[in-house]
Amino acid sequence: METTKAVKPGDGHLLPSYHWWQGFSRALFHLHLTGAGGAPETWSIDIRPGGDVDGEVRARLYRNGVNTSVSMVPAAFPVPGGTIEVEAPSRSRSAASE
Repeated sequence: METTKAVKPGDGHLLPSYHWWQGFSRALFHLHLTGAGGAPETWSIDIRPGGDVDGEVRARLYRNGVNTSVSMVPAAFPVPGGTIEVEAPSRSRSAASE
């Protein structure tokens, strides 16, 4: 993985609902882990491969649906028992040759 970007604290907003029409513009992944005291937790990564409104590609980390961290990609987010790594989206063949 290339050098990761700085992880910043999230703002606490809730994970937006995923809709069927976002299949090509948004990726959402969930990981079920055991947290402190044995409580089950759901960690989610939300990424817009084409970039946000400003064109920058960011990964957002959510714990039980609440935003805890954000980073430009590539990113490495610490979670209980390890790290979630997010790679930058691959460029299309035509964009890579320009």
